[in-house]
Amino acid sequence: MSVIPCHPLLTNEAIFDWYTAKQYIEYCAAIRKAIHQNPDSPEPPDAKFFRTKFVDEMEPLAKVCQHLFGADNNESQVRCMDKPLTDGEIIARSGGESVYVEFTSAKNHRLLDYAYSELKTKGRLISLTFFTDEDVPHLKTFTEDAVEAEDLGMAAKKHINSISARIAAKLEKQWPTDRTNWLCIVLDDITFWPEGIETIFDEIYRKYRPDLLERSITELWFVGDQSLKRHSV
Repeated sequence: MSVIPCHPLLTNEAIFDWYTAKQYIEYCAAIRKAIHQNPDSPEPPDAKFFRTKFVDEMEPLAKVCQHLFGADNNESQVRCMDKPLTDGEIIARSGGESVYVEFTSAKNHRLLDYAYSELKTKGRLISLTFFTDEDVPHLKTFTEDAVEAEDLGMAAKKHINSISARIAAKLEKQWPTDRTNWLCIVLDDITFWPEGIETIFDEIYRKYRPDLLERSITELWFVGDQSLKRHSV
């Protein structure tokens, strides 16, 4: 992947360099801060990179590292990657075994983008849970100032189905079995989860556990903006 270096933090050399866990967490925080400080810069970060690489891969990798090692760990090493089924590499200690991490997003970016655009340009609040991807073109015809959200249980069910679909799609790939793999599902925390969501995550994990083991995927992670759940296969 090639990124136009509109900012020194976003050169290919910076993105794909090795960091300690502490440095990498700080690096991702610096990117987020720089973008928030100047969101209307004449040279903003490439939109596709920001969404698919930073938000859905780099930041979640930093969250995994912080969960594993804490924010002040200078012994473990981590780097972002851009290879098939390999979005990141983690080495827990000097000379230790590498773990290869793949991220896949269950977020509904088309709806998020549309809702943000409507709020920013028209001041309209659009439900992020009432529609599916197929509904996005039809939203243009709405004139109401707000769209009422559907039942929260149904909204969560849609997202859970999306999570299962993303795992199933990844399991169709040819995973390297001569290494340790982790699969991380990036969640949309804006969905109001029902009570008992931990049990639902456990059920998803048990459903796919045999297929994960067959592909040398030793851990399944659910990573959200405000939540993180780890399953050791």
